[in-house]
Amino acid sequence: MMGFAGLLSNEEIAAVASYVRQSFGNDYPIVSADRVARIRGATQGRTDFYMVEELMQEHPIPGWEAWGKMARPSGPLFE
Repeated sequence: MMGFAGLLSNEEIAAVASYVRQSFGNDYPIVSADRVARIRGATQGRTDFYMVEELMQEHPIPGWEAWGKMARPSGPLFE
């Protein structure tokens, strides 16, 4: 997936993040545009994608290690 840094404003990213945080059975606080701006500032030098292992080290979800052991799709598109 491409990066959205130049496509969405802080307000738009905050709205999308807030929607996800309030949907799908979640009930988490709204994300502010100021918070998005702070995170963008802290990560502005990053040029590569975040990998699952990196995210899980910083923000662990119990049981995530088992994800790699789950059945993976097969076929010419996945080889």
